[in-house]
Amino acid sequence: MRCSFLLFAGAAAVLIVSCTESPNAPEGADTVPQYGVTQTKDYCERDPNCAGYADPDPEAPGIFLGTDITADGCATTLTDDLDQDGFKDYCEKLLAEFFRPLLKFSGAETLSGREPYWAVRWDVDETAAKIFYAFAYYEDGGSYATGCPSTQYCAGHYGDSEWIEITADFDPVSKHWMTAQGIYSQHGAGWIYAFKDLEFPGRPRGYPAVYVSLDKHANYNSDYSCDNGGFFDFDTCTPGTSVRESHFVDRNLGKSGSPTTKLKDCVLSSGRFAGNGKLECFWATTGKFNGWNTATQTYAELDVAPYGHPLYTLGY
Repeated sequence: MRCSFLLFAGAAAVLIVSCTESPNAPEGADTVPQYGVTQTKDYCERDPNCAGYADPDPEAPGIFLGTDITADGCATTLTDDLDQDGFKDYCEKLLAEFFRPLLKFSGAETLSGREPYWAVRWDVDETAAKIFYAFAYYEDGGSYATGCPSTQYCAGHYGDSEWIEITADFDPVSKHWMTAQGIYSQHGAGWIYAFKDLEFPGRPRGYPAVYVSLDKHANYNSDYSCDNGGFFDFDTCTPGTSVRESHFVDRNLGKSGSPTTKLKDCVLSSGRFAGNGKLECFWATTGKFNGWNTATQTYAELDVAPYGHPLYTLGY
């Protein structure tokens, strides 16, 4: 696999390297998608049994979201754009919903609790969408590998700010959005995978699979990559439970720029730690992400970097 390298600037350097109810479901009130506009036509178009509207090219790769959900149709500078990024909110919500990944957890995973958030922006030429998923785990359990030589990198900690970003190209011929690449975070590093190196559980070049390392939550494109990943190769994946990440329609982080465009920033827990008063600030670039924990840290590695570093560096 060909690899390339980028370095996030900022207080905490982040390396990018190219190359049913489930116990693993996220916590909090899962919102039924309500997009604030008439949905009948769009939803009918996505239903293959619905007469009158249809996918114009059902054999083509990618995901059809409706005849109006195109690169041109989603561009706006006027209405339906609370975060003022030139991307219609309705389109952002659809893309975040339909490209949310399938998370493949180990059957022994014990710390999958999380409260995920997301953001969407245009690529530079406004023909592709960038979709960021902040998984926001409550805790990292550390490495179970025998002989892990570094307390600094093998110990667990409260809060775990792992994430992925999906690039979805729009094809004007098929009118499908197609995964072009994914950036998967791995303990601060982010590996860039071309679509040919990703696994797609549904349609070709639709939503991708993510192999999640046992209780450490680094993200990989395959079981093999996971078992040979992490510091000193001490990550491990033995897929046992797969869960499609939930879509919380009201958890759009928005974009940087001003308090009004950051649709979500400092938020309380709506899951495990609801009512404890602890805020987590997703746009912060100082401090650390603590997973809404207020307890004293009894085991810790380096402070867990806040989400502001990848969000700003990736252009949100």
